[in-house]
Amino acid sequence: MNVHSTVRIRDVAVFLKGKKPSFTFEVPTDGALPYVLIENFSGRYTNYTNDPACVRCVRSDTIVVADGANTGLASTNHEGYIGSTLGALRPAQTKVHPRYLFFFVQGHFNTLNTRTRGAAVPHLEKELLFDLELPLPPLAEQERIVRILDEAEALRRLRANSDAQAIAIEAALFQKFFGSPAANPREWKVVSVGDLFDAKRGGVKCGPFGSALKKDEYSEKGVPVWGIPNVLPNHFVESGSLFIPREKFLVLQAYAVEPGDILISRAGTVGRICVARPQAKESIIGTNLIRLTLDKTRILPEFFAALLTHFASEVGQLRADSSETSYSFMSTTVLKSLCIYLPPIELQERYVSSVAEVRELQDAQAASRQRLDDLFQTLLHHAFQGEL
Repeated sequence: MNVHSTVRIRDVAVFLKGKKPSFTFEVPTDGALPYVLIENFSGRYTNYTNDPACVRCVRSDTIVVADGANTGLASTNHEGYIGSTLGALRPAQTKVHPRYLFFFVQGHFNTLNTRTRGAAVPHLEKELLFDLELPLPPLAEQERIVRILDEAEALRRLRANSDAQAIAIEAALFQKFFGSPAANPREWKVVSVGDLFDAKRGGVKCGPFGSALKKDEYSEKGVPVWGIPNVLPNHFVESGSLFIPREKFLVLQAYAVEPGDILISRAGTVGRICVARPQAKESIIGTNLIRLTLDKTRILPEFFAALLTHFASEVGQLRADSSETSYSFMSTTVLKSLCIYLPPIELQERYVSSVAEVRELQDAQAASRQRLDDLFQTLLHHAFQGEL
């Protein structure tokens, strides 16, 4: 083990809190740079600004989410202006390699995400970030570590690209069976979404939005609690990531999740949708989720999740816009008011059967992705323990 001196992040970087611009452009404009929000961490930008009052970020900065459900999430390699829910951690490059600092912060997401301040909306605890102790080998050694981690990160990106291709296949299947979700070319019956389900909002607060339980009431295993981070846009999720003792589950049966239930995030990234798999049995929903139990004689969960996912992206009525100073919440009233077309159940069954074949591929990819993620986390641990 190589033992290196440690410094606090405050000793090698400064933190610049973002600001909402007074104006933006929807297309690239002379003199304007990308306006960076969390949804642009992929590097795809949708708005631009040159408001001089805004906070400029450069590619060597580590951008950290400072507010909301994803507090502590880090990104880098952005040139533009950052929104008020973000902060830029700017390294002193004579002391620390920018990507060495980025990987270190990335590896502390759970610490930053679970130790936030604010009851309703979580905020980054900046002093906690500043006081993180960073092992600081010579710059040449930092560069060597960064090269190894970059190679591992590249493998993860390749896997993510393969996952995206599988999702694209699902979208193509949906178009083949049903056409555009914004149209009804076959003039199927149009129904109100509210006529298709029984809705229940989450009842157990979890994660960064506060907790109905004391910290010592959670456990490392037991009954999973679904939170916003578990609702991913792949339509299927196994279970939650927080746990409560089984005896507490017995008094929370009203919020239990059943296989086939639809889970929708109603805060943070509003409108994320997934279907609970059989493994989700005996778990409960967190406070910022909506659970829908469908009438499966009329509509299948997999079709409904796909329809709402396409509906949200194409029509834009499901995913509410959140301002940077107040956070929008989806209500079941809004959801119930949506009108969708209802294909024959036999056609839905054929679609679900075709998608199941794609899902087998996705499951294999998910296992591969998990192995790569585990490898990456192991490398991060070794890198900052002087063992890489």
